[in-house]
Amino acid sequence: MSRLQVDKVLNSNVPLEDSTGSSLHDSVTNVLLSMISKESMEEILSQDLCEIEPDFLGFVGNYYLLSMMIPKKFTIVDLGCAYAPQSYLFQQHNKYIGVDNDTVKRFTSANTEHKSCTIKSFLESKEFSVLDLNTTFFICQYVPSWYEHDIKKVLGKLKNVFSFYPCGD
Repeated sequence: MSRLQVDKVLNSNVPLEDSTGSSLHDSVTNVLLSMISKESMEEILSQDLCEIEPDFLGFVGNYYLLSMMIPKKFTIVDLGCAYAPQSYLFQQHNKYIGVDNDTVKRFTSANTEHKSCTIKSFLESKEFSVLDLNTTFFICQYVPSWYEHDIKKVLGKLKNVFSFYPCGD
């Protein structure tokens, strides 16, 4: 997909809910499905124990909203990126870095780098130390509460961060 096509898709102002009752999540999933090649989709979804499928690419609604709010000159670091279909939403940004300790195949848009490591080890890495924290935005979404020590470290070190994990406490 060309840069112009990506701009058109991302700037189409995906509705929070359309006249058919489709949710933001459904709308963003449809946008992502139009952006990801069939070959890439088949390669990722055919992995053993794959936790996503065409009608659930992950919790992509918040990623869409963030992609519209974060300045395009920013580097995006997605802590706990999983399969990273959301990387396609950040193609207009400087760079997308997906960090996850799973060794699964991930979706990779043109400006994407993947790091297979824990959040903690990424935050202690050379790659982290060279980031300009003024123009880097960190996303830590749906990272389980048993990573709490890493989440506290993220929130304590970073200037621009979105962290979201719904829980009972």
